[in-house]
Amino acid sequence: MEKVRIAHLADFHIGGELYENNELNKKINSNLIKALLEIFSVLNLAKVDVVLIAGDFYESSSLDKNLHNEIKRIFSNFSGKIVIAPGNHDYISLDSPYMEKWPDNTYIFKNQTVEYFEFKEINTRVYGFAFNKSHITTPMLSNFPEIDEKYINLGVFHGQMDETMNAYCPIFVEDIKNSNLDYIALGHIHKRSEIKKINNTYYAYSGNPVGRGFDETGKKGIYLGDISKNINGLNFYKLNNSEFHTISYNVEEFIDQCDLAEKIKNYLFNKFGEKYKKNYYRINLNGFIEKESFINIDMITHYLDEIEYIELKDNTKIKIDFDEISSENNLKGIFVQKVLNSKLKENDKEAIIDIGIRALEDLL
Repeated sequence: MEKVRIAHLADFHIGGELYENNELNKKINSNLIKALLEIFSVLNLAKVDVVLIAGDFYESSSLDKNLHNEIKRIFSNFSGKIVIAPGNHDYISLDSPYMEKWPDNTYIFKNQTVEYFEFKEINTRVYGFAFNKSHITTPMLSNFPEIDEKYINLGVFHGQMDETMNAYCPIFVEDIKNSNLDYIALGHIHKRSEIKKINNTYYAYSGNPVGRGFDETGKKGIYLGDISKNINGLNFYKLNNSEFHTISYNVEEFIDQCDLAEKIKNYLFNKFGEKYKKNYYRINLNGFIEKESFINIDMITHYLDEIEYIELKDNTKIKIDFDEISSENNLKGIFVQKVLNSKLKENDKEAIIDIGIRALEDLL
């Protein structure tokens, strides 16, 4: 077989609880399972030969039994093979779910040493290892075993690429270069990397397929495509899932709280399209508002209740009437007059007056 069709995914962290808000935890874990169903539906349609899961598929060994059984059912319905390299969160232990019986198409590395699974029907070997504890300080890819070039040789490793040693299986560029593998599927870093190449080896982090917080923003997905000798046909496949976004929104003139909510809604629609309602947002409200205006976060949030999740923070400031203050017979008036009569640019004048007036108001 001259090429093999693979999918590269990692860092699902299924079963994790990131927030005190249990409802938010449930939503995120529900999104993870929906994403998993979408992924394997796509992979079956694409006739993928091998799925490489580069660690931290589970958050830990403590997992709801029903959820675990559902995952095994999803795997058993996949037409290809699945190879898992347990990471620092879902490391191999006596109570690890990986020690149970899995579907016949699922292959799991269980030793903290580099080994391989051989699939002769697709002329492919997949190299990997398992974390046997939460930290590995040894560079596992150093002194890589000699490979047989007649196979398409893949690697699936969980570790942290760095220039120095670390506690999450340090991986160095030189070790990737010396491995001579055709492709290395990496896990641990939740931000997707571009596919890189050194010598004849391609490698990448797929990132996590579903964002789980505001430190994991933007588009998420998997790598999918064909691998052959010296040719990498992998492409990023974006999942149709909820995304986390942190946004700065400049508040302009509005009538009331309902009107401001409608303006925010229109902004999100224009930026993200029809799917904007299913995302998670942290929105900073910036800008200047009239003295007579006010912002009520609770009311605005209520008017935006059709959005899956939204946090709003009011950073707005009251507009300062420079002309009105300049006519005052006091320190503030003198300060504003001098700045307005200066040769500074108009934008600089406004910024200096705004900072100066607010500082004087704090002092006086």
